[in-house]
Amino acid sequence: MLKTRWAVALLVPILLLVAAACGGEDPTPTPKAKLAPTATSAPAEAPAAPAAPKVNAPSAAPTAPTPIPDTFPAEWDALVAAAQEEGEVVVILGGSASRIMRPVVEAFGKKFGIKAVAAAGRDSDHVTRILAERAAGQFLVDATHLGPTTTRSRAIPAGLIDVLADHLIQPDVLDKSNWFQGRHWYADAGEKYLFTHSANISNAPLTAHYNTDLVSQEEIDAITSIFDLLDPKWAGGKIVSLPINDAGAGGTWYSIYVHPDVGKEWTDKFIREMDPIYTPETRLAADWLAQGKVHWAMAVGAAGRDLDKLAAQGVPVAKLMETEKEAATLSGSGSSNNTAIFTKPAHPNAAKLYVNWFLSKEGQTTMQAIAQSQPDPSLRIDGIPQGLSGDEDKRDPNKDYYFLSADPSYLQFEPEAMLHARGTYTEVTGG
Repeated sequence: MLKTRWAVALLVPILLLVAAACGGEDPTPTPKAKLAPTATSAPAEAPAAPAAPKVNAPSAAPTAPTPIPDTFPAEWDALVAAAQEEGEVVVILGGSASRIMRPVVEAFGKKFGIKAVAAAGRDSDHVTRILAERAAGQFLVDATHLGPTTTRSRAIPAGLIDVLADHLIQPDVLDKSNWFQGRHWYADAGEKYLFTHSANISNAPLTAHYNTDLVSQEEIDAITSIFDLLDPKWAGGKIVSLPINDAGAGGTWYSIYVHPDVGKEWTDKFIREMDPIYTPETRLAADWLAQGKVHWAMAVGAAGRDLDKLAAQGVPVAKLMETEKEAATLSGSGSSNNTAIFTKPAHPNAAKLYVNWFLSKEGQTTMQAIAQSQPDPSLRIDGIPQGLSGDEDKRDPNKDYYFLSADPSYLQFEPEAMLHARGTYTEVTGG
């Protein structure tokens, strides 16, 4: 059995750079990772590649614009008045949303004269707290930007998330011709709860960052496949990763499992043979790579944004940008890519107003103009400026992508994928 290294070190001064770039730490402390229960069984084979097409260019038959009903202006005015009467909205921000969405939530509050509370923290901590509140008969939250892994595995099964379509009234949101591929995208297989409003592109099935002092350009140029990252020379503590059972990296292991060009074999070899260092602390993962304690950071969730900021400041880290032979993907797997509304919201009219405004052209434009950190490109295609999105994240009209995080033909395999990854992790680490 491989010996697993766990992080016990304290943060070193380079974290001051990260904190400065991110506008301070999230108020909710990050708990230690918990091992998932040992899987009693795991699928013998990865699922057959779904027959879902790659997506990029507009559909052959564009969706016709939806006419604005004559009753909408009065309905909207009534909603605004009712929300202002409630006077408050509480928006839960998980993971990456904690570092991106706070100014956007505040802008909503200023626009409508409503107290807007942006509660930042880890996805899993939010859900645990809300479940405890509801068990005590308290309903204190309204809308949310949570990551898909926690939402699908805990929030939706617990009945915390409402059907979003039941709350949408804004015509330019309902008009699917305003959205990529003429449709609404959701991060749940039933296409009901977690609306995916933005996504980035990845030329590789796995986002990876490396220390430029330790990994040569020659070695980077030699990487033509995700499987090249499993070279034995990177084994033995040269890779840092979030624990496999950490929700912050859950999307990575799901995407690798269902990607038609990869599959579970990659995850098995990574866990069993590469002997990475695991830490649940995203800031520690970024610091270790920046300090040269490890060569690579893979599946480190929100730490990827920190590393991109450090790279811009001249710290010797970089994102792997080499085009790999495996098909590129669109990814909306971060909490900042998705929005939802809670069942029994504390302020139902303010919650409804928030999700309609946020998904509107105005709301998505605001996100690109004032987000605290770099947001991903909006999936709206009706002239949303992508000013704060990085060029490397924008869709290439000459490429096709697998949209693994929002295509239901892939999402149906998510429970199977996580059972396999977490079961292998528990088996290897010994819990």
